[in-house]
Amino acid sequence: MRTNIIEEHLEQLVTNDTGGELFEHFNNPGTDITIDGIEIQIKATDSVSYIASVDDEIPVIVTSEVAEKTDSIDGGYTNAELTTTVEQALGDGVIDAKGTAVDSIDFAKIHFISALHGTGVG
Repeated sequence: MRTNIIEEHLEQLVTNDTGGELFEHFNNPGTDITIDGIEIQIKATDSVSYIASVDDEIPVIVTSEVAEKTDSIDGGYTNAELTTTVEQALGDGVIDAKGTAVDSIDFAKIHFISALHGTGVG
């Protein structure tokens, strides 16, 4: 449903947990992160078949339930945990359409935040 956002969330968690470095551009070919000089792909899913698209030569960090069924590295989070966290953070305001996340913005919150920070927005 919100696969891209959930995967981005896992990427950030793995980065924080490992001290790894995400590539500057999200569409880096083949891998997402470098940890201790090793380029690694990150996949947030509960589907074993989803990781089949990754080249066998590339290590993959995945959700716990997929790691249990494969030789992939356990990222330390289940897909359900990631999904719940993203849904709680964003509510129902995100649509994932063909790989593009579109936010529905709660403008009242933006006006309040901008007033607090004196940005003059709104």
